[in-house]
Amino acid sequence: MTDKEMNEIEETGSEMERRMKKRRFCWFVLLLLIMLLIFSFSAQSGEASSEMSSRAEKLLALLKIDWLITPDTVRGIGVSVRKWAHIYVYMALGITACMWIGTWFFSVWKRMGLAALLCCIYSASDEFHQSFVPGRCGTVRDMLYDGVGWAAGIMLVIAAGMIRSYFWKIRRK
Repeated sequence: MTDKEMNEIEETGSEMERRMKKRRFCWFVLLLLIMLLIFSFSAQSGEASSEMSSRAEKLLALLKIDWLITPDTVRGIGVSVRKWAHIYVYMALGITACMWIGTWFFSVWKRMGLAALLCCIYSASDEFHQSFVPGRCGTVRDMLYDGVGWAAGIMLVIAAGMIRSYFWKIRRK
């Protein structure tokens, strides 16, 4: 190998390292923003949280999707909105945690485990935080909804990576 070829390989490696550091930083910032969003939702009083849920209820009632929302289900929408909010926001947390941890090129199992650990700890700390907010309480049931969300997010990232890898291998043949 010539010196010129060696320099090109070194430049390519350092360029890839710079791009990975940028990705790592972006995923970390996004992860922190989602954590701040969750914290702000948890910091709302019970009254403010109920008001937000009732606004979502009214919006769904305005949509008048008769085949989806019957008068019997409208009463349960407030509870349902809250639970689905837990699931979706923690799904976003699981996705960003898995993507951020993935910038260190860990194995799939280690990546899943570390992302799950991070999300689980954050979920527990969020429920603990809620126990100090007036009109709110931290519950294990909410942690289970959180767990469904972050586990689904982690699995989506892993599945997308496996599909991408499969098609990458086919393309290279």
